[in-house]
Amino acid sequence: MVLILYAEHFSQPCRAVMAFCYQSKIPFDLKEVRLSKFHQKSIEFLSLFPLGTVPAITHEDISLVESHAILTYLAQAFNCDDQWYPKDIKKRAYIDEYLHWHHSNIRIGLGSFLYNKYLGPKYYGTKFSQEIDDSSLIKREKTLGYLDKVLEKSFVGKTDRPSVADLSCYCEFSQMKIVDYDFSQWGNVVKWMKEMETLYGIQMAHKVFYKLLPLTSAKFLGDGNTKK
Repeated sequence: MVLILYAEHFSQPCRAVMAFCYQSKIPFDLKEVRLSKFHQKSIEFLSLFPLGTVPAITHEDISLVESHAILTYLAQAFNCDDQWYPKDIKKRAYIDEYLHWHHSNIRIGLGSFLYNKYLGPKYYGTKFSQEIDDSSLIKREKTLGYLDKVLEKSFVGKTDRPSVADLSCYCEFSQMKIVDYDFSQWGNVVKWMKEMETLYGIQMAHKVFYKLLPLTSAKFLGDGNTKK
C-alpha cells in the first residue's frame, strides 16, 4: 500500500517528513492540507486524524500523526539507511534525546517566536503577545548557544552524519528565512545549515517553500521588519 502524506509546504514538521521521504527514496502520494484555510479541521480530515494536525500519514493499516513518530516509523518500516535512525540502541538514544528536546527548545525558541509575531496575526487571527516574544527570545539565545556547541563536534543527534534529528531541526531554521533572521553569531549553526542545504531531500522538500518565500517574506519585511 502506497504511503499517503498529508502535509503543508509551509509547515516545518511537514517539510522534515517530506525531506526524509525524498532522501530515502520512499514513494508517497502527497495530499496538501492548507492550514490557513483550516483544511485540517474538516470533517473528512478529522475522521482520519482526530487530533487535526499535520503532518499525518496513512500506510497499510496505520494512521499516524506527529512528525517525530512518523520519521522514526518510516525509518524502520522502510528499512532505511542506518545513518538516519540507527539500529544501535545507544546511537538511537541520542537521536531520541534530541527529538524529545526539540519540542520545548528549538520549536519554542524559533517556531513560537515566528508564529506569535508574524504568522499568527497575519494568517490565523491571533494577537501578538509581548510575554511570548520575551520568553521565546530567552529560550532562543540559550538553545542556540547549546546547539552551537554540539555542532562543533557532531550533528545535532551527536552523530557523525545527518540523522532524522537534523532534518527536523533544519526545517525550523529554514522557516526563519521568512523574516531573514540573522544567525551569524552562531558560526557552527550557520556552517551546519549550509551543509544540510546540500542534501537532496532538503532541496526537494523546500522547492515549493522557496518558490513562495519572496512573496511571503515581502508581507512581513515590507512592513518595516528587519533582521534580528
